[in-house]
Amino acid sequence: MHRSTGEETWTTMNFSTMQMNHSTGTNAFKDSGKPKTIWKKIKPRKLLELNTITEDAVDAFKTY
Repeated sequence: MHRSTGEETWTTMNFSTMQMNHSTGTNAFKDSGKPKTIWKKIKPRKLLELNTITEDAVDAFKTY
């Protein structure tokens, strides 16, 4: 969330379906309707393990 405008963006990744969801267009300060959502297929660079996953490893999947 941008603290002066209230604009929110978020990204979620589903490694079971190999899809990424990037959403924008919502506002924390006012009701702004439906967010714009983009679904993309992701290609794994290497197999990730929950006990060793890092933010850099997840960022390698983002290609938007």
